[in-house]
Amino acid sequence: VAPHRSFIYDRVHSGESGSNTILVFGCCHKEKDFHFREEMLRFEAEGKLTLFTAFSRDQDKKVYVQHVIEQKAEFFKPYFTSDTIPRIYVTGASKQMPKDVEEAFTKVVAQARSISFDEASGLINSLKKRGLYVVEAW
Repeated sequence: VAPHRSFIYDRVHSGESGSNTILVFGCCHKEKDFHFREEMLRFEAEGKLTLFTAFSRDQDKKVYVQHVIEQKAEFFKPYFTSDTIPRIYVTGASKQMPKDVEEAFTKVVAQARSISFDEASGLINSLKKRGLYVVEAW
């Protein structure tokens, strides 16, 4: 979450509302790995951040960020139907996560715009080229 913290701080201190600053944070364990938890929860309580979490090892069935995006598709759809396209920053492990998160967002875009998955994938690729969908994976 550290790479996103500065973006969040900038938006919080510029007066952006929580509906425009969204963090989908995933890690293994809520108690051990949810860095800056108190801070993020405070921003959420103040209405300055919309926060969704995925803790993959705190229950029998693993829950990852892409699952949360798919579960919250109705929340995300309006961000892809308007003329204002969101900036999306994906950071984390470079194995399967970036592809899975992109697929989840592509499904949301397809649903939001009533277009095919391939067309939605093209839109995501367009966002990447314009620097609106950025992946920093290691």
